[in-house]
Amino acid sequence: MKRALIFFLILAISCFGQTNLEGYYYNDMTLTMEGSPYIFTNNVFVKGANLVIEPGVTVQTNGHNLVVADTLANDNTVVKNSSLTANNVTFDGGTNHIGDLSFGYSLTSDFDELEFNTKVNIKNCVFKELRIGSYDFVDIEIDSSEFTTLYDQGLYVAVSVSGRNSKLKVENTKIENYKYPVGGYSGSELTLEGNSFLCENNMIAIGGGFFEDYTIPDIGFEYYIGNMSIEGCHVDVTPGLVLHINELAINGKRVMDALSNFTYYDASFSAENITIKSVDIQRINIRGAWAQQDPAYANITLNNCQIFGIQIMAYQIANILITNSVLNDVAEDSDYYNYLVQAENEEANVQISNCDISGYYNLFNRRNDSEGDFTIEGCNIACVNNAVVNTSSKTVIAKNNYWGDASGPYHSTLNPSGTGVTIEGDCEFTPWAETPFNLTSVKEDVAEPTFQLYQNYPNPFNPETVISFAIPNDADVKLDVFNCIGEHVATLFNTKLKAGLHETRFNMNGFSSGVYLYRLSAGDFVQVRKMVLLK
Repeated sequence: MKRALIFFLILAISCFGQTNLEGYYYNDMTLTMEGSPYIFTNNVFVKGANLVIEPGVTVQTNGHNLVVADTLANDNTVVKNSSLTANNVTFDGGTNHIGDLSFGYSLTSDFDELEFNTKVNIKNCVFKELRIGSYDFVDIEIDSSEFTTLYDQGLYVAVSVSGRNSKLKVENTKIENYKYPVGGYSGSELTLEGNSFLCENNMIAIGGGFFEDYTIPDIGFEYYIGNMSIEGCHVDVTPGLVLHINELAINGKRVMDALSNFTYYDASFSAENITIKSVDIQRINIRGAWAQQDPAYANITLNNCQIFGIQIMAYQIANILITNSVLNDVAEDSDYYNYLVQAENEEANVQISNCDISGYYNLFNRRNDSEGDFTIEGCNIACVNNAVVNTSSKTVIAKNNYWGDASGPYHSTLNPSGTGVTIEGDCEFTPWAETPFNLTSVKEDVAEPTFQLYQNYPNPFNPETVISFAIPNDADVKLDVFNCIGEHVATLFNTKLKAGLHETRFNMNGFSSGVYLYRLSAGDFVQVRKMVLLK
């Protein structure tokens, strides 16, 4: 016989045509909300029960939360099969309130075998001043619904899912005025189809802790990575994606068992033919577990990538390999501690080859007796100071590079305080190239899946900016620039190009400050973006 346990059952008082609701609903109940509006007077918890909200109902949360989740009871018995079904329902956070609809339960790895699975089915619903968040073992489907907010209440992501074995499908849904429309954290599965996103950033927010191998998929949007931590596993990126990174940590992992024995797990981040752009902190941290016997390494491999504004920090034992890529920053003269790569402690190995590097203040900083191998070769280097600072006993190998001038690194500008030098410590930089290398960022055997015109970088700019675009097959391509009243001012490309990722540097010396448009045309494909020249 099924049992139905009710703790703090409800305070359900019908008065003035409304129902006040709060409390806990447990095990095998079916709670149906119908008829009059429902007003939350406190948080409502549905655990192991089925919540059905009938069409036409209005639910006003007034800043309180609705939690639908599988869980463990006080006696450690499993409370599962929680669900929410809502069709043609209005959810309102109320004036000057922020409310959450929270699904699923955050579990430790000890409970994986319980196979919790909270199911949520939402269709034709309206959400005002609310957000949906979820945790482990959740399956959420949202169809033909609408999310709106004034945004000044700090509603960051409209709908997000986080945790193991969690799925979120959003289709035919409109989301407006949130910071980001959808988030997927810790390797959760996202499916997006036929939606309309009108948010401050129409990117998909991802991040959290990753503990199992994962491939960041192409779901038709650029990604925002607020804070991602890769812990002893491997994360790959589908070619063609654009990642906006605030902070990414790649950490080797050391695990101790009951007998004090250690197991080491390498961590890695690998990407080919993608674009990486910085946000705020603009840093990738790479950290091995410990420099002990059989240590865990942290690795990053980037090939044929466009990388803007990212600094790489390597700690303990790490491997960094960057090839055939464009790396750009916009360091100011005062940014003496701005380096493309800094490494300290133990063994950090860095290899950079066939890359265009510009805009950083300095190039390398190896300190605290880092014993790894540092090599840069076949690159065009145009940093503010082009400095290689090496306080380790090992030599930095920086041969066969073009340093922005035929005279090698000597022409570089010193730090304005007068304390900087271009080469400090043991560094082999001869011979050097006297003319720049003709490097290409197009990898012909890896094509972008769709036509794509990327946002120029930097933006605003003065006077030069970089415009990049991707084409999935060989095509006749035209890239034009117009002023704000539609007058044609320049043609940057008008030729047949091979499939892949292409870029051009556009110098607008002689043009007036203002908003300009650049348009990519290739067959039936046309895309236009804005850029701002600010003198």
